[in-house]
Amino acid sequence: MSDWAMREYAEEDGYRRWPRRRVDRKRSTPCKAEVMGALEAQQRHVREYLELLRADGTAPGDPDADTDSGRTDAEDAFTRVARSFGRRHGIDIETWLEVRVPLDVLRRAGFRLPDSSIS
Repeated sequence: MSDWAMREYAEEDGYRRWPRRRVDRKRSTPCKAEVMGALEAQQRHVREYLELLRADGTAPGDPDADTDSGRTDAEDAFTRVARSFGRRHGIDIETWLEVRVPLDVLRRAGFRLPDSSIS
């Protein structure tokens, strides 16, 4: 249907003006601030987990040092972001192993372990 026909149709139905586009549409892609915030959160999760590994499971000044809940939370957050963070920064599985990330954590993060790695 042509624009002219659509306008006539709209006027017959009682519209006085041609209907405009909706301006309250939701963005289908995230804005730059959302993306940058997500990247900063990924970096924070990786840093926290590596600090826990460096301190042998207890971070300095960590109130949850007696329980494993702090370590478990950091490990879960690490497994959610490690693969995409590593891909973005060019970190391969050998590098993760060098910084003492356990094999089971890497498996849960979705990494393919090399055949030479036997747990």
